[in-house]
Amino acid sequence: MLSQQRPWHWLALTTAALLVLPGPAVTEPSPQRLITVTGQGRESVTAKLLEVNLGVEVQAATAEAAQAEVSRRADSLVKLLRDRRVEQLTTTGITLSPRYRYRDNQQIPDGFTATYSLQFRSPSNAAGSVIDAAVKSGSTRIDSIRFVATDPELETAQATALREAAADARQKADIVLRSLGLSAQEIQTIQVNSAAAPGPVPQMRTAVADSAANVPIVGGEQDVTASVTLQIRY
Repeated sequence: MLSQQRPWHWLALTTAALLVLPGPAVTEPSPQRLITVTGQGRESVTAKLLEVNLGVEVQAATAEAAQAEVSRRADSLVKLLRDRRVEQLTTTGITLSPRYRYRDNQQIPDGFTATYSLQFRSPSNAAGSVIDAAVKSGSTRIDSIRFVATDPELETAQATALREAAADARQKADIVLRSLGLSAQEIQTIQVNSAAAPGPVPQMRTAVADSAANVPIVGGEQDVTASVTLQIRY
């Protein structure tokens, strides 16, 4: 009986020995050598349009009178601006609110104020005369003006700024690596951080008289900026 069991006994020992024999060592891949750089790009574009926010403000003893007068002036103003073929003419606000005065620390009703506001765009070389005509047509306030470039010009400037940012990032990487006796091998990741066009925004907020002298409008530029981050193997 013992002699019959020994082959199985040795087979079990051999199998166990095989299971515990160490295998070949696994070599972990070395980490990639990467450099991360961010480049900046900037392109200026002439702002040929003026975005204007203006409106009408009327005070009257009753709500009906205030609303009727502001509507009359607003109709005249809108007709004028349409005749001048301004761009993107849009109503931006209509309000009607009570007014109060104070006497002996008491709030006393004192009529109503009605307002009508709109926004439009005009070529900057014609905007001065348009604003003057708007004042004569019934506008009593100029809330703000903003110089803007046309959409096609902005798109072209954004593309240029992005190219400059990408080239700037690559140049920075090459300068650093060459100074260390290294060289760039391959771009691993590309991140476009921004391509924005914040424009110069000269603003004024004031009440204007029923008639005004010709308003000089001096154009400006918009700076379009872009940022690109590269991760490069070396």
